[in-house]
Amino acid sequence: MPPIQRANVPPIAADPVDAALISTTGDASAITLNIPELVPAPLTLAANDPTPLGNATALTATLTIDTTYAAYTWDLGDGTVLTNEPTGAITHTYQAPGVYTVGVTATTNTGVAYAATVVEVDDTLTGLTVANSSPTVLGSATVFTATLAGGSNATFTWSFGDGSAPATGANPSYTYPRSGFFTATVTARNAVGTQTASTAVTVFAAGQGTITPEHGGIIRIGTGDEEITAIFPAGVVTPSVVISLTREVTPLVAFNGPALRVLTVRALDSAGNLIPNFTLQSNYSL
Repeated sequence: MPPIQRANVPPIAADPVDAALISTTGDASAITLNIPELVPAPLTLAANDPTPLGNATALTATLTIDTTYAAYTWDLGDGTVLTNEPTGAITHTYQAPGVYTVGVTATTNTGVAYAATVVEVDDTLTGLTVANSSPTVLGSATVFTATLAGGSNATFTWSFGDGSAPATGANPSYTYPRSGFFTATVTARNAVGTQTASTAVTVFAAGQGTITPEHGGIIRIGTGDEEITAIFPAGVVTPSVVISLTREVTPLVAFNGPALRVLTVRALDSAGNLIPNFTLQSNYSL
């Protein structure tokens, strides 16, 4: 009889199966494939995680075979080991957030079985606050900061309030494509809860900027006591237009009287040319 040949075959279960190919005639058309019988694991383990820190995690080991006797040994993944437990249902309170691998061994009158699972414990999120670096000049990045008073394993998702794609991280930065007022919102999440907070953002164009019918815009000149901010709400222009602000000082208007500062608003077309007789809509005035 030719020698037994062994070959790998595709797995038909979670673990690959080793099969024996036996030919008693040497003819490839007469091959017997012997595959060991697959037996389901006799012990399963389930947990009610994720669990908030300070709460008990319930663990349940279940034997799927008939036994007259069973004792359980638990390794709870944090250094705690319980032996000779008479039941497959226990609770355990972890003292620190983390991910723990729990293993249980069941010793029965018919043999020994083992099962394992992963338990996640997180500290509850508290005290989410958010801030940003605005007012920001158009074209520069606004920096955001999210801070939690408590919690563990938090992830942060941001909406910047202008319809852009969400961002992640505790300290993202974002460059707005237009001037205006925006509300940025951050959501902090972990396995046991969420918190949400918002912050107001101001983005302005320096000296001149595009004002749109849909969104309006903000233009600012000067700094400190000399600062002037012109806010154009949505609907004050049709169509979009570039608005330029300048401030000019007039001569003395009286004997030893104070000089006057005059704010000049100019509307420019796409080529930068002055638009004569330009008027704002909706009875808007600066």
